[in-house]
Amino acid sequence: MNTKIPIMVYSSSWYDKKYDVERSCGAVDLSNDKAATKELLDNSSHYFLISYKIYD
Repeated sequence: MNTKIPIMVYSSSWYDKKYDVERSCGAVDLSNDKAATKELLDNSSHYFLISYKIYD
């Protein structure tokens, strides 16, 4: 056990040059997609990651 499980990300928005819009979210399951999680957190200047931990 002793597993940390993310349940929510609260992040600031950023300008997406590809689509010419201000974005503030990702449409993926962050617990299963490390690349999309990295993209979301790398692009956001500020974020909070809310998680819980299960102990033995």
